[in-house]
Amino acid sequence: MFKNKLLLVILLSAALAFNSCTGKKAEKPDQKQKGTANFVEMEFPKGRYLTATGSGDSQSEASRNAKSEISNIFEAKISSDLSSNTTSIVDTKAGDSMKKIVRRNINVQSSVKLKGLTIGKTWKDGGQHYAVAVLEKAKAKDQWFSDIEQVDNKIDAQFKVVEKQVSKVTKLKPLKNIVNLWLKKQAIISRLRVIGYAAPSANKHNIKSVFEQIPAIKADINIYVTVKGLRAQEIRDIVSKYLTKANFKFTGFSKKADVIIYGKSKAERVRNNNRDFVFARAKLFLSIYDVKTKVKIAEIAEDTRKGALTINEAAHKAIKGVSKKAAQKVVEYFD
Repeated sequence: MFKNKLLLVILLSAALAFNSCTGKKAEKPDQKQKGTANFVEMEFPKGRYLTATGSGDSQSEASRNAKSEISNIFEAKISSDLSSNTTSIVDTKAGDSMKKIVRRNINVQSSVKLKGLTIGKTWKDGGQHYAVAVLEKAKAKDQWFSDIEQVDNKIDAQFKVVEKQVSKVTKLKPLKNIVNLWLKKQAIISRLRVIGYAAPSANKHNIKSVFEQIPAIKADINIYVTVKGLRAQEIRDIVSKYLTKANFKFTGFSKKADVIIYGKSKAERVRNNNRDFVFARAKLFLSIYDVKTKVKIAEIAEDTRKGALTINEAAHKAIKGVSKKAAQKVVEYFD
């Protein structure tokens, strides 16, 4: 009996000793280390990974916050680098339109989703959830080196397109494509810097000449507008006003034009159950032609619905509204 009790005590003691050594779950961090830089560094060494920890009331919120932390690091770096890289190129001579292109692209490129960004670990401490967002540097580097090579090839192709153009008007689109691609490349280079890598090759493109050509071509384009249909003269005046405000040259003679915009307008009553107001819908179609090549380079179609006490007043308001929308689209096309 005594031997049985002694054996039971020994077995219980051994079990307790084993549990004290192996009772912690390996996949969970120690309570004191949970979410700390030391724990993250142990799991994901800085030499191999870029990490950020997020927390939230749910696991999905914690994961989103962790990914946002890393995205914010890249966005801040890209925005800073692109602004710095373009300051020396986009000077006062480049004009407001080029500065707008750069600002638009900085916003677009800095907010691009990061490929390869994953959640490496999640856990819960009390009522709070935690997550570690992880980006493996070597894989990201290989991907971004490949992306730069692809962008360079596209830039080369667009330079060849520019060389083939016989009209200054048709040069604008490939030149703007080059600017957009170059800014995309600079954004990728900024991402590489964040994870400790330099660009794979020097900048082989004369981007400064492209930034200079675009505003120079725009300043040298003469645009003629002709419209047929309802309130044709008013539409012509509105489109011309928008172009002039955007620093484009407007001519009253088609023979002096580099670009001719042909327009057609109409308005019709819209049936409705409103006894107090009459509604009209105006439609405006614009075709933009390059005079030198005699090629249609763009088409714009807009419509607007307006209400008033009379059909004539409603149609007038609708025509004004649709003219402004279409005019803005023309400016955006050339801008």
